[in-house]
Amino acid sequence: MMLKYQRQRIDKEYKRLVSLAEHTDLIDFHRIQPDHYLIHFRCKGLIEDPRAGLEITSHHVVSVRIPKGRGEPFGPESVAFVRPGNIFHPNIRPPWISLQKYLTGKTLDEFCQRIYDVITFRNYALDGTACVNHEAADWVRGHPDLLPLDQRPLVTSNGKKAK
Repeated sequence: MMLKYQRQRIDKEYKRLVSLAEHTDLIDFHRIQPDHYLIHFRCKGLIEDPRAGLEITSHHVVSVRIPKGRGEPFGPESVAFVRPGNIFHPNIRPPWISLQKYLTGKTLDEFCQRIYDVITFRNYALDGTACVNHEAADWVRGHPDLLPLDQRPLVTSNGKKAK
């Protein structure tokens, strides 16, 4: 049985996600259950192809569940990286996204911004437990001039859709 505060949060988070999707062309989503979404990010990230090496990719899918606790922030246990399975990032090893405390979000739209920032290399951790791909961390250290991979903001400050 779902508690009243859980229903209210699910409704609020859904409205936030709809609003976010209305203000950008870089996110789309599919609601699987009231508290579970597949979120599609259309932004530049890196994949590692065994034959071709590193390549830019522009479609990423994550699964996000709304936390059950009252006021509980979105964090690592809320998200699973679905595809591409060969993403190349210091903080992603599908299905896990290793998020540091500062990358959590209180609301679903904030959390989507954090995930976008990770995929596009606006935010990353190169050391400590958050770094789960040391080869990717070495690549980042050697190519800071290429980052972030996607220069577009998720949402523009002027209210127009980010494309």
